[in-house]
Amino acid sequence: MSHDEKKEPMTAAERKRAQRLRDKSQGYIEITVRVPADRIEDARAFCAKLKPKKIKRDMSQADLFREAAE
Repeated sequence: MSHDEKKEPMTAAERKRAQRLRDKSQGYIEITVRVPADRIEDARAFCAKLKPKKIKRDMSQADLFREAAE
């Protein structure tokens, strides 16, 4: 992409779609959880301990390395 080309700004829906695709490629999914207000710190602590079983490569980012090498 040259400097002369101008990209249109992404809409909020397009940004969210791109985020979901990145997350999915890394093995994540967004969920909403309801917890009692007095247990929010417990829920956050539990979530902080979670990590993916297998790290996946974000292929959308791999393209950046190929473009930089050209």
